[in-house]
Amino acid sequence: MIAAYNSIIVCLCKHGMVDTAQLLQTKMLRKGFLMDSVCFSALLHGLCQTGKSKEWRNIISDDLTKIDFEAAFEYSLKLDKYLYEGKLSEASFILLNLIEDSKLSDQQDEVQRVTSS
Repeated sequence: MIAAYNSIIVCLCKHGMVDTAQLLQTKMLRKGFLMDSVCFSALLHGLCQTGKSKEWRNIISDDLTKIDFEAAFEYSLKLDKYLYEGKLSEASFILLNLIEDSKLSDQQDEVQRVTSS
């Protein structure tokens, strides 16, 4: 389910609809879904693209791990660099890798949850 939220948030941010993406993020958190590096990266990138980069602290959840934060920050830097240079195919590749990494992490978390029950 987190992958579905992430996909929508990524699309919203990609199209400059960061306020809507933040509302969805709030709804996602209220439903008990924790924000991961994909969600954070998309929101961070969206905030930067819309001139709201100083608001990045508002999107950090207490549940975001240090590893997720560092991964999100790394991906955001790469995305920003490629987009600034006009390298859209490279930026798309980075975003796809981020989403795939998130799906793999979700699957691993689910396996761990099921096997520990």
